[in-house]
Amino acid sequence: MKRLFICLIVLVSVLQVDAQQPISLQWDFTGQGISVTEAQSYSYTVFIDSGSGVPLTALCGLSNNIPTCVAPLPIPTNGTHTLFLRASNSLGTAQSDTITFKYPGTPGKPINLVVTKGA
Repeated sequence: MKRLFICLIVLVSVLQVDAQQPISLQWDFTGQGISVTEAQSYSYTVFIDSGSGVPLTALCGLSNNIPTCVAPLPIPTNGTHTLFLRASNSLGTAQSDTITFKYPGTPGKPINLVVTKGA
């Protein structure tokens, strides 16, 4: 039994793990006259693939003098997804347009290829 356990530990330690990279959602309030303080005070909920809403913890700041927020997204299953974001405060809610995205994204384009001799 000890040998089996040790073999499993060794096997697990040599397997390459393809860790999923964290993803995030970014949005801004261009042309809406909203301050960073106001943007940070909102509650945000993301709705992925018409599922139930998931609260987001947003961090807001200024980017080119525009209030801009970012929050980690739950890792979705592989494939194409839709999502929209809802901002809320004590006066009501406002909802973004729906966007479509693919997870994981397509790979980056390999550049600067060089053929060399030997390995």
